[in-house]
Amino acid sequence: MRSISLKTKIAIAVAVFGVVIVAGLGFFGISFFRQQLRSNIAQQQFTLVSSLASQIDDKILTAQTELATVAQIFPKDFSKAQEVIEGRLDTREMFQSGFALVDMSGKMLALAPYEAEMFKKNFGNREYFLKTLENQKPFISNPFITLQKNKHPIVMFTAPLFGESRKMQGMLLGAIDLTRNNFLGKLIDTKLGKNGYLYLFNTSGVVIMHPNKNNILKKMALSDKDKLLGQVLKGFEGSGETISEDGKPVLASYKRLGATNWILCASMPLGEAYGPIIHASKILYGAFSAIMLISIFLAWTLMSYMTVPLARFTEHVRSLMENSDKQEVFKYENNDEIGLLANSFNLLIKKLKEEKEALTLSEQRFATAFNASPESTSITRLADGLFLEVNEAFSRTTGFEREEVIGKTSLDLQLWPAKEDRVKMLQHLKRDGVVSNLEVQLRIKSGKVATMLLSAVPFDFYGEPSILLTHRDITEKKEVERRLQKKQAQLLENHEELATAYEQLKTAQTQMLQQEKMASIGLLSAGVAHELNNPIAFVASNLSTLEKYVSRMSTFISMQHEKYALSLSPEDLKDLEDGKKALKLDKIMGDIGELIQESKDGAERVRSIVLDLKSFSREGVVQSSAANLNDCLQSTLNIVWNELKYSATVKKEFGDIPITMCNPQQLNQVFLNLIVNASHAIENKGEIAIKTWHESGSIFVTIADNGCGIPPSIKEKIFEPFFTTKEVGKGTGLGLSITYDIIKKHNGEITVESEVGKGTAFTIRIPVCDTRESVVG
Repeated sequence: MRSISLKTKIAIAVAVFGVVIVAGLGFFGISFFRQQLRSNIAQQQFTLVSSLASQIDDKILTAQTELATVAQIFPKDFSKAQEVIEGRLDTREMFQSGFALVDMSGKMLALAPYEAEMFKKNFGNREYFLKTLENQKPFISNPFITLQKNKHPIVMFTAPLFGESRKMQGMLLGAIDLTRNNFLGKLIDTKLGKNGYLYLFNTSGVVIMHPNKNNILKKMALSDKDKLLGQVLKGFEGSGETISEDGKPVLASYKRLGATNWILCASMPLGEAYGPIIHASKILYGAFSAIMLISIFLAWTLMSYMTVPLARFTEHVRSLMENSDKQEVFKYENNDEIGLLANSFNLLIKKLKEEKEALTLSEQRFATAFNASPESTSITRLADGLFLEVNEAFSRTTGFEREEVIGKTSLDLQLWPAKEDRVKMLQHLKRDGVVSNLEVQLRIKSGKVATMLLSAVPFDFYGEPSILLTHRDITEKKEVERRLQKKQAQLLENHEELATAYEQLKTAQTQMLQQEKMASIGLLSAGVAHELNNPIAFVASNLSTLEKYVSRMSTFISMQHEKYALSLSPEDLKDLEDGKKALKLDKIMGDIGELIQESKDGAERVRSIVLDLKSFSREGVVQSSAANLNDCLQSTLNIVWNELKYSATVKKEFGDIPITMCNPQQLNQVFLNLIVNASHAIENKGEIAIKTWHESGSIFVTIADNGCGIPPSIKEKIFEPFFTTKEVGKGTGLGLSITYDIIKKHNGEITVESEVGKGTAFTIRIPVCDTRESVVG
């Protein structure tokens, strides 16, 4: 197929360019022209609607003013109201549907034209009556169906009547029939063009006047297609394109009336409204089409004349392509653009000849350097890995001769034991643009798999996308490294075993020291408890005896007072009473009993603490014994209560749990550690909740606080020896470690749940052991 000539292409390009410019200018011109006309037409229609709305406002105000004027001169005596009403012919002409007078209760007093049935009705519940009565000002109602015989839609005008003292005594009513030929009725007969029309509706969307009388008093439906109506009901005035009630596109203009809440709308079909625009557009499109055809013809003629030298130059280039050794210059004497192109072409021919000679020399040098390189080097095609060239070092390294390799791929020679390694190498090359010292496995001719360091660089080899690859055999080096790594791993393993043994020894030593400290504290506590027990016993005994003595003394004093009252004179008796009051003996006798009882309670409290201290610190009994863990918890709480009462409230929920064989002293230490830790976790006054229950052959104990919580990053480390978050000198890091070991000795387990800022809960599970068994040594 013959290609299109440059002349034709340029002619087409210039013609298309001209067409595009003309078409663009025409399109934007017509678009601007149409937009301006649309805007002008919409503005003109809105101006018409505004003018009509102003006229309607004037008519409404005239009617309202007429009714208000009549109300001012209406006789205060309503006895001749019917005659007055019938005599107001000008007012009756304005209010053809009815001109009436009602009293303050809404009863009809006069009506013209006269209808007897209307005098039997009461109008006191009508909106217009109530509004006028409330505001005592003239009012214009929304349209409604009259109670008259004709049942026509009407609009009611009202005006209040005032007596001598400005007190309202009645109301004038004027009704305008929306179906008669009045100033509102004439509105619907007004035509806009052939099919345009006007209609009225209020802000509630109820139609007041419409060419189709069936639509009067019906509510206009809002739809997604007619979004403009919703904006109008919210206050918009102006023109816009929308959809009419019969589904046709129209240009609608809206204007609110000033005298009422009515809205006047002019609606005209878009085709009729924009008719002049469509006619003008057809004329403009015809003119632009003629201009484009003329532009194409002129461009073709001009290009035919201008491209003759260029065609000669093209023919010269084609002859050089057919005979590349000819390399003749193109002769052209003018200094225009084609002359400049010809001179550049002649210089290019000269330069190409020089570069061809230099390239031949460069290829000879590359071949010499490539073959003399000591590195195993090859050139493969990027697309499929076909070998294009290899040097002598490649043959020494792989064992393949050059003739065995050229024209074959690495997969044909099975150089890659794992084909996916070559895919990874290519991905690396594509991602980074170069591969440097990538360790790979290659199979040499003998079948042995050798470890190589591979480097690769992409380049064009005689116009073919290729890869320059170098390989270095590091098999022996990798074997030496493997042996060294094995020795190093063995040394590291031995070092870790020694470090583990050292840490275990250190932990055991620290735990022994801690246990010795606890044993010493236990002996000290037992001694203190024993020394306190005897004095507390005789203090309690003496307080009981003192209570009896005081009771007897009180009885004796009462008997004395009774005898004195019988034997002493009134003056002596008064002196005695005054002395008794001065010494406050009645208050003293009352307080003595309370003081003795409080002292007995204190002694009992000390005795309880002494017993708990003896139980908590009982050392030497290392074998298990039967115990109730609820008692152990209560004993521990009694010991640490002095520390807890200032920082936390303890909430106990002890369940019904069985007695189990255990080491109570060790479990006391567990409970002590957890309760004290919970207290330390609470910054301000908080709560510590302790709960016990029995389930599935195990006893569960939960100690929870609402303190600071444990961060997730250290949650797994809290049971490790010497791990602590407390300041130096305030914690050893062994409390939870010892707790963990004690629970494990009881064949139990301990878990923790914590949330930073909300608190921590430790749950202990101790299996129930028969009281005949011994589980802890």
